[in-house]
Order: sequence, then structure tokens, then C-alpha cells
Amino acid sequence: MKFRVVFILLFAFQFTVFAQKVDYSLPKTHQKFLKKKEYRQLLDYTFRQLEGYDIVGVNQGMVSVRLGEYPHTFSLLPLIEQGAEQSQQNKELIIQDYVSSLIDAYHDQQLLTNADFSTVKKYLTLRLFPETAIDNADRDRWIVRSDIEGIAVCVALDLPNGFATVDKNQLAQWGINEEEVFQMARENSQTRPYEVHQQSLEGSTELIALGGGDYAANATFVLDQVVPEHIGQHGAVVAVPHRDMVLLQNLGEEELADYQAFIRQLHGFVLEQYNQHATPVSPHFYWYYQGKFTRIRLGKDPEGNLHIIPPSILSWRMKQ
Repeated sequence: MKFRVVFILLFAFQFTVFAQKVDYSLPKTHQKFLKKKEYRQLLDYTFRQLEGYDIVGVNQGMVSVRLGEYPHTFSLLPLIEQGAEQSQQNKELIIQDYVSSLIDAYHDQQLLTNADFSTVKKYLTLRLFPETAIDNADRDRWIVRSDIEGIAVCVALDLPNGFATVDKNQLAQWGINEEEVFQMARENSQTRPYEVHQQSLEGSTELIALGGGDYAANATFVLDQVVPEHIGQHGAVVAVPHRDMVLLQNLGEEELADYQAFIRQLHGFVLEQYNQHATPVSPHFYWYYQGKFTRIRLGKDPEGNLHIIPPSILSWRMKQ
């Protein structure tokens, strides 16, 4: 079993508070999966797998370990979920495979640090995160764009054993700028396979779901190329609750009046997927039109009824 690993590279000073501190408590959301004693045993087993590397700190299931110059942070929470119904031995095997992949991915990244760009180019891809997950230090170090409200998009390397964010300092070595590397990553996202599923909702509303393995959310930036038949005359309504899912509704002339029904039917599902997934992206709905995303504002009245406030241009189109 091999895991896809994404590195979150953080400056050392960000861990000052937790330096050498091991917090054996779990978030309330995961206390149902195992007892405190079992979690402590699993954490101690993780430390043994990382023997030879400095453990910077542990907090609420997040483990920071120093690999090279900077600490790398990974989460045990999705592994705990995966092993919830497994024996202790199988739980440990899940940890062992993950840590092995983590270390392999780190070494992959080190090998590419001084590699020629012709070798690196094919690994370029995009990764989407909640905008609040990316702080100013990350933006100074990485190639980050905020083309969609509430979502941060990072240029990354999809390495054989995991993912690594692209450092701005690497661009000078490669002889390209930020816009060029972003477009190359976008083109690579276009060529990967995606699964497209269709489902009829109540009334005449049609749901299109894009999946197909890790980070299907990449399709967000290549919708016109991946599913051109589902981008209507007036664009589409889009939601990206987590890294492995994109939901949309075609906004053709006939469907334009149904988009609010689409949002009402999927609002609770999108929130649930966003809140429960280990790698969420956004709880919001967006209007996609001609390559641009505009957030559709939602609110509730005192009685709990959902109110949908469309972008002004979309409102104008509905009145024509």
C-alpha cells in the first residue's frame, strides 16, 4: 500500500510554541475512533518509524518532523480514520506505509532540487487549499494564487512518492517566471484522467460530479477542457468541497432558472463534505463563466431559511 503524501513546508519559528512538546490528545472529532491509550501507542509507534529524525512537536494529531532544513508537518487523522475498524497490527502497518512514503517523497524532492527543468516539468501540478490555511510566510516562499475567493492555489510537484510545493527560489534555477510555471502546471492538470458522473436531482436539476482519485479538484482550473459539454451558455455553478471532488450544474438557457434549486439541494451535502474531509477546499458555491469564478453569497434568515444572493451579472442574465 502506497500513500500520496503532500508536504507542508513551514518555517522553524512557527513551531516555537510546540518545540519538543508532545500533545497526546486527539480532536473531539476523532476520539470515537480509538481510546486515548490506543492513540498514545499509535503515536509512540510513529516515533519509532521516524527514528533518526528530529520530532519538532505533536499537536491534535498533527506531527512535525525535521527532514533537512525545514520541519514537515503531516496529519495522523486520516490514517486513524482509515484504520478505525482494523486490528492494532493493521493500524501500525498503515502508519508504517505512510511514514515510508513520507520519507521517500522527501528524498524525491531533494533529488529534483538541482534537476534540469526538462526533468521537472512533467511533475508540475496544482493543489487547492482553503485560503486561511496559507499564511503570509507560505505566500512569500511558495507560488500561491487567489484566483477564486476563499481558495488558495499552489503550484506543486506530483512526485512518484508524493507531493511537494514549488519554492519560488527554484524558478531562477529553472529560468521561468511564476505565470509560466502556473500555466505549465495547469496544462498538466488538464491531461490527467478524471471520472465524470451524472445524477438527476429533484425536479429537472442535473448534478455533474468530477472525481477520479487524489486531487480531482485540479479539474476546477480546466473545466472548459475536461467537461466542455457541461459548461453551458451561461457557464456553470461549481462547488469544490474537498480535494477529491468537484460538483457542478450546467447553466444552459433552460437550466438557468434552476440553479437556486441546485444550491438548495446540495448546500447541506457540500458543507458536510467540507467539514468531514481530511483535506477540505471550500464550503462555498461559485458561478463559473468564461474562465472566472464569482462566489455566490448565501445566508439564512431567523427561521433558518436559506437565502441565495447571486452575482449581479448572473441576476441580469436571468431577467433577459
